Amino acid sequence: MFKALAGFFGQIIYIIYDIIPFEYCKYGISLIIFTIIVRTLMLPLAVKQIKSQEKMNEVQPLINDIQRKYKNDREKLSQEMMKIYQQYNYNPLSGCLPLFIQMPIIISLFAVIRNPLTYMLKGKEIAGYVINQSTIENLINKIPEGELIRGYEQVSAALKFNLIDFNFLGINLGMVPTINRGLLFGSGMSTYLPLLIIPILACVTTYISSKMMSVRNAATKKDKKNKKGKRDEKDEALESMQSNMLLIAPMMTLIFSFQFPAGLGFYWTVSNIYQIVQEIVIRKYIRKKKEG
Repeated sequence: MFKALAGFFGQIIYIIYDIIPFEYCKYGISLIIFTIIVRTLMLPLAVKQIKSQEKMNEVQPLINDIQRKYKNDREKLSQEMMKIYQQYNYNPLSGCLPLFIQMPIIISLFAVIRNPLTYMLKGKEIAGYVINQSTIENLINKIPEGELIRGYEQVSAALKFNLIDFNFLGINLGMVPTINRGLLFGSGMSTYLPLLIIPILACVTTYISSKMMSVRNAATKKDKKNKKGKRDEKDEALESMQSNMLLIAPMMTLIFSFQFPAGLGFYWTVSNIYQIVQEIVIRKYIRKKKEG
């Protein structure tokens, strides 16, 4: 499944790459356009997810009341919760679908970024080479040991033989970011220092996106207090867990961005920026529609 999806995505990225009329920044621009296409196709799901979150804000006070009232009776609690969901036509799992769809896209895109010759260029004639499996192996074998990026041999070949222009505004999206001081401040400074921008942007935009997607309603927080004005231990534990989860996604993004070619972190950054803007616009539209 992932190979077929990677092949499909690779061909789309190559078509975009090929039709761009200028040479500079083609790979980066191709990823931007590809991300916009994917995110736009997922727009109906995003609207559904945000509507689900808005509805969650409405039903949360009722859910909190039920949880306090029937905290010692799980069966009754489940029954009352189901009544609330049916009454408000709310599905607590409806907001998860976009996340499940994103995973195969990211995995397949990683395959494209890791093996661009197989998924983007296979069957094409580039720089005097007809790209097939035999050509790919021959090109990799010609790369000096010191220039071979282990685990990313095809990226190394694409870089070495100028099969793909990975440069985007002075950042080589085919290289893997590093925190190795010898590379950052040595002879490779001009290559590796700018690369640090990608993991940082990917991490920061992931945090902002996650923060915006989390349900934070002032009325709901106020309602979580008990009659004495104190928080229940269960509510405090839940809020602590949510805060921790809010940090996990950015940290995982940061770690992965230092393991893979910068193109993947670049995709995450563009995707997050799109999602942030999308979140603001859709929420404003939904709330204006309610008020109207």
